[in-house]
Amino acid sequence: MAEAPLYKDKKYVKLLDKVLKRLKEGYENSASYLRPSKSGGTKRLVLDGEVYNRAVNALLAQPNKAFLEVMDKFQDSDIAQFAYRITSTEDGLLRKFQAVLGMEAHHILPQNVMGWLKDLPVSKALEALHEYRKQGGTTGVVKENIKIGSKMGHRAWKSMGLLKDAAGDAVKGVKNFVSAHVNPFTLLDDPKFFQKGFDRTIGKITKQNQLFTPDDPIQFIVDTIKEQAGEPGKLFAGALDSPFEGKAQEYFSDLLGTDIFKLAESGADPSLVKTYNQALNTMKLDYNKIFKTLAEGKSPPAWSDDILDVIDGFNASLKSGKAWTRSSLLNKLNKIKPDKWYRNPIVGRTPAGRLIRGSIPVIGLGADVAHAAGTTKEAFEDPNLTNIVRAGSSMFNIVEQTGLFDLAVQYATDPKRAEEKGRENLTYALMKGSKLTATPSDNSFASYMKQREMNMTAPGTVEIKEEDEEGNEVINKYPALQLPLS
Repeated sequence: MAEAPLYKDKKYVKLLDKVLKRLKEGYENSASYLRPSKSGGTKRLVLDGEVYNRAVNALLAQPNKAFLEVMDKFQDSDIAQFAYRITSTEDGLLRKFQAVLGMEAHHILPQNVMGWLKDLPVSKALEALHEYRKQGGTTGVVKENIKIGSKMGHRAWKSMGLLKDAAGDAVKGVKNFVSAHVNPFTLLDDPKFFQKGFDRTIGKITKQNQLFTPDDPIQFIVDTIKEQAGEPGKLFAGALDSPFEGKAQEYFSDLLGTDIFKLAESGADPSLVKTYNQALNTMKLDYNKIFKTLAEGKSPPAWSDDILDVIDGFNASLKSGKAWTRSSLLNKLNKIKPDKWYRNPIVGRTPAGRLIRGSIPVIGLGADVAHAAGTTKEAFEDPNLTNIVRAGSSMFNIVEQTGLFDLAVQYATDPKRAEEKGRENLTYALMKGSKLTATPSDNSFASYMKQREMNMTAPGTVEIKEEDEEGNEVINKYPALQLPLS
């Protein structure tokens, strides 16, 4: 049996009316209370306009009895403390939608629209909002009225313009990107846009900043909210549908090996969502960092196999029924040194982008060692030049770890290609290309060959680009070594 609408619950209406009157009186009298601080002292918190409006808006907008327990238990307590209890309860409701650290929850119908109803009897305000929802509208902290996303997309303030300018040059189509709290007239970020009231047209005269009166019909209230706040609110919430939000969510789902956003939305396991977020906190990673990186046209960090293996191990433990404890997961992550957190972006055993993993012939250190052992065994059994080169290349790959050089050598020296002789074979062509694109400061085999070639042929001095102690690029000259060609 469906729960009766709030406006028909006389006990609930009476309780809400009581606390709203107490909140108004407390605000008008600048009520405050002393809250114990973490340092052992106290901090005075005032029932100011911001706290008052937020508490009242939360109580009116909520379509269910999410605040009933707090109202019932603390209705006669210190009113300033009561107001803060309401706002903290709302924070708790919002946090359930925030799947990843740094995300923010946006009300599709702005909460401050509730200020338009403050002169109405409580029962009529609740009835109007019930009818608005019945006709397709949404209010309060419920799934239908909440969108989650980045701080930038939600309430970017002045930084939105900076982000838009920075991304506009690098990312096509981003110039139309705005905040979900945009002012449609100024196109600036304005969370308080709906707070002052609505436009009321009487005959040919339109009055601004109007509030509803007890004489206004319910349908007029519903239509006004829909036309002047509900529909615009849906449009502005589109800022949280930007492609960067989707890419950021894909990044975190890929990293964690699970769709944490669906998990959080379902509400099935809040403790597991918290565990994943503690892991992200250990990795010093939050949603806004990734969102901003993507919006600026940059590549987000790629994590090392060590990090990914820990997360994969945790997910496997969940499926096995013998889940690691939260502390066990965090301890395993903490044991990995920060300088080993990030993945080598060069294609090879550790390519950037987890989806590529497994598509490269050499995919792990264990495989590299086994590969090297096999080619070395062949070289000992048949010590010809080809086998020695193949063994040396595979052993070099254990250290170099890009896989490019070894792949080229193994392919070029494959016995099936023995008939391909001369300077045009694949090894020569690949190494020639590598040397042409390498610099002596690169840490690769091609750069070593580049340096050796310079030492053999350059008379007098060799010029090498380096960095000085302050990080500035300088060109240093060194005497060239004359090495024999044999």
